[in-house]
Parts: sequence; structure tokens; C-alpha cells
Amino acid sequence: AAAAGILLLCDLGLMALRLSLLFRPHNLKLSLGSAFRLTLVGQFFSAFLPGGAGGDVVKLYYATRENRGRRTEIVAIVLFDRAIGLISLLILSLLIAAFFLPVIRSNPILSGLLIATAALAITLLAGGMIAISGYPARHPLVLRLLALMPGGSPFRRMMEALRSYRHNLGTLAAAGGLGLAGNLHACAPAQARRHSMSAACTG
Repeated sequence: AAAAGILLLCDLGLMALRLSLLFRPHNLKLSLGSAFRLTLVGQFFSAFLPGGAGGDVVKLYYATRENRGRRTEIVAIVLFDRAIGLISLLILSLLIAAFFLPVIRSNPILSGLLIATAALAITLLAGGMIAISGYPARHPLVLRLLALMPGGSPFRRMMEALRSYRHNLGTLAAAGGLGLAGNLHACAPAQARRHSMSAACTG
């Protein structure tokens, strides 16, 4: 139990470090300690509020308190952080699946799940690359739609916030690596609990 708790704290620490890194290119205030507290608060409310977005809403509320007037950029960063976590989880699943290809190929359901996971990972990666490239913010159709929308300005600022990562590819690489490490750590507590239960049963 203690080992599982330590691994969980390590996972939360990696998530906090990833969020703190993503804030830096925008000159926003979020120290590692503040990011860790936000992550803890977000995890707590995600567990007790309906839906998985409850923790993100609380995280946004506290993050904007230290960065007045930058709510739109913070929304974009938190959503982007969530997307990186999801993409890294899909990639980790594909990497693990590579060690069990004979078993997966012999099962049509597992093969279908693997194909769906790969398709989703590729789609999200492509969407992220397009968002970072800044192409949507320059496309005439997108600009026309934003001009027609009463609240189009915040969406434009969100796209510009994502576009700024084009000049911070090292930050993105580090965030992706932390996402992989964090998801790998997230699997470890379950394995630790399974090992302890197995030891208790055999003992």
C-alpha cells in the first residue's frame, strides 16, 4: 500500500511538472509547487464531481487567480495538457501492445481495439500538429467563422496560444516524455496492489 501511494505521488508530480512546463512559454506564473497543488486539487474534484472535467474546471479557477486577464490562454494550456496526457496514454498502449502482437492478432476484438487506438492516436497527433502550426488561425474560412461568432475573439486567442508552441518544440518533447512516464507510473500502483494481494493470498 505504501509503495502504491509513493508511485501515485510520483505520477502526480510528473503531471504537475508537465503543466508547469507548458505554462512557461507564455510567461505565466505557475511554479512547480503551485502546479502540484493544482494537480492534487484537480484529482480530488475529478474523483467526486460528475464527469472527468470537474477537476479541470477547478484547476482553471485557481490557475487564473495568479494570472489575471489570461484566462483564455490558461484554458488553452489546460486543454492542451489534457490532450498530451491522452496522446501519451494511447502511444504507451501501442508500445505495450507491440510485445503481445501474436496474442492480439489471434483475437479479432483485440485487433480491432488496437487499430482503433492507433487511428485515434494518429488523428490526435495530426490535429495537435495542425493547431501548433497556426494554420487554422490563418485559414480564410476559420477567420470568417470567427468574425461571425459573437465570442470569436477568445477562440482566436486560444489558437494563438497553441501556435506559440511552434517555437518551443523542446517544451513539447519534454511534456510528451513526462506524459509517457506519468502514465507508466499510473499503471505501477495497480501492479503493486496486485502483487501485494497475490502475496497475501499465497501467504
